Amino acid sequence: INNIDNNFNQNYYNDVINNSLNYLYQNNNYSLPDFILYKLTPIQLAQNCHIIAKNQNGCRYLQNCIASNPELLKNFFFPKILERINELSNDQFSNYLVKKIFQYLTEEMFLKLIQALKPVIDQIGTNQYGTRVLQDLIDFLNKEKIFLAFINIIIPHVKLLVIDLIGSHIIYKLILTKNRNIKIIENIICTQVKDIAITRKGCSFLKKYFDFANENELMKVKQCILKDLKEIITDQYGNYVIQSILMKENSVLIKDFLNEIIKNIVYFSNNKFSSNAVEKCFENETIKNIILDQFLKKDIFEKIIMDKFGNYVVQKAMAKADNKRRNSMLKLLVPLIPNLKSQYFGQRLLSKLILQYPNLNIN
Repeated sequence: INNIDNNFNQNYYNDVINNSLNYLYQNNNYSLPDFILYKLTPIQLAQNCHIIAKNQNGCRYLQNCIASNPELLKNFFFPKILERINELSNDQFSNYLVKKIFQYLTEEMFLKLIQALKPVIDQIGTNQYGTRVLQDLIDFLNKEKIFLAFINIIIPHVKLLVIDLIGSHIIYKLILTKNRNIKIIENIICTQVKDIAITRKGCSFLKKYFDFANENELMKVKQCILKDLKEIITDQYGNYVIQSILMKENSVLIKDFLNEIIKNIVYFSNNKFSSNAVEKCFENETIKNIILDQFLKKDIFEKIIMDKFGNYVVQKAMAKADNKRRNSMLKLLVPLIPNLKSQYFGQRLLSKLILQYPNLNIN
């Protein structure tokens, strides 16, 4: 009779557990009762950890189990976590379980984890929860062998991560990890800098990179940008990268950028996007007058002011120039007034100039 009762109780609990887990799988907001969690064996917990961990209370229970007996991780949980690493890392609750295990892993287990991450690193890295898992993982990669193994799985996805708002935080984390071998990451950024610069998120990444990297680290990146300057500065996003560089007053390479802008001053001033970068030169006191002097040349001034985009650059040049240079530009402007009157943008330009410079005679 006792055996029959025990079998009945065990079958009853198994049915309750299975039904609860199935319901939990369909509805993560459902909380497993404590008595069910307590009844589950370590093997059952491990086998169903991908379901239990997606529940807030269940995830906490699993973390407590591992913390109280780390051997459970090695013997039961770790293989299942590796099998479901993508699913667990990208969930709002179960990602905490993945992060929890880092403090208990051996070198061998870290290497197995990195190999499990390899085929799904792009999916995890661009997920709002997964990226936190990878950023926390970097803090635990204390041995060079493990760190390089992680770098090797990141390398094929550097560009993808850099141009992603979420993924870029992983690259920031690696670059800010001082005294580590991340030159290879910087080399990849250099070789693909044009493709990075002309994307919305990549542009933002480079601008931030310029802020926290030192001059030596930036030298190679900026030299690569110089090679593709025309394509970058005339791009809707890339021009902001050049603007960031032009505002670095003590930049070693700023003279090289300045020389390229001077060589192409008309082309860049008359382009919708690069004209913004030319205007930015007027805000840097160390190079402002060098650029302004280009607008005192008659042929350059005429070609720029007669353009629908270039005329805005001329207006900015006049606003930023000293009295002597401004008067010289106004003298160059007077003979062009009849031609400007025949252009729609020219009429608006003259209206603005009359308000700014009442002594200007446009009749």
